[in-house]
Amino acid sequence: MRLFILTLLVFFGLESKEHAIVYIESTGEHSSCVNNSIRQAKYFNHSTPVYFIGSKAKYKKNADFFIDNDVYFVDIQTLKKGNLYQDLKKNFLGPIESSMSNRTLDEWKVSLLDFAIFYEFLRQFSLRNVFYMNHKNMIYISLEEVLDQFFKNDKVYLANYNFSCASKNFLFVKDVSILDKIVTEFYEKDLRSLERVLGRCGLKKSGYVEPLSVVPKEYLAYIKAAGKDEDFGSTNPYRGAVDYKNVLFDPGIHSGFCSRVQYPVACEGALCFVAEDFNYTWEDDHEGRRIPYLIYGQKKYKLANLNFNCDSVEPFLSK
Repeated sequence: MRLFILTLLVFFGLESKEHAIVYIESTGEHSSCVNNSIRQAKYFNHSTPVYFIGSKAKYKKNADFFIDNDVYFVDIQTLKKGNLYQDLKKNFLGPIESSMSNRTLDEWKVSLLDFAIFYEFLRQFSLRNVFYMNHKNMIYISLEEVLDQFFKNDKVYLANYNFSCASKNFLFVKDVSILDKIVTEFYEKDLRSLERVLGRCGLKKSGYVEPLSVVPKEYLAYIKAAGKDEDFGSTNPYRGAVDYKNVLFDPGIHSGFCSRVQYPVACEGALCFVAEDFNYTWEDDHEGRRIPYLIYGQKKYKLANLNFNCDSVEPFLSK
């Protein structure tokens, strides 16, 4: 009965809210990371609806958590699986599989399948202005702080690791029609790596993908003045990044330095900035919530999100 009621709430939420956060878990086990991420997102975004797409078995094990945190549950089995999902199931990565470790290959497959499920979800439900959230992603801002900027254009906004690779840790999608264009690029260019397709779309200014500000503009000016601009490669994805009121977004790099715990960067290719060039600090806001900041020169920049391993996130959650 509780499952029926919660599933019904999805349809009311889809009609009544103008933006939302979506989590997807297509694997067999419910990750402890996702509960922490959902709790953190709700802590800073009380009225933003959160949707969890997963199996009934996962719902039953976590029903109290979902209901207590007002999470709308969507049964993954009720979603129609389109061509992208079916093709990914049949043709995972092709010849590249033999060069990957089993763990890396499994993570890559799950990442691609989750994106395909997200794509099908948006095609089948009239939901717009969606933040697609990685399980290890911790939010430290109210998303309404930046929505006025996101709403200006029909685009996908993301944070780049480097000049050829993008992160899916924090992804804003205005409308499913934009994902249609990205999926087309995915088929035509590189069926092996969604990150590369996203990065390439943003790199060539496709008109429907925009990079988010990852480093301060003052740092980019320093890089150029010091003659280090060439370290970014032929095209600098950060120079044209969208700036949000001294708010920076973490693709999965700042978190390691901010917490003094080194995490491997999940995207191949050399980094285009050096996080050791910055200082990091934590401060409490007016509600007593812990907020991470990046310090460069005389200015302080709020970090909108960080990405942590499951076993080390607890000290960095806002209570």
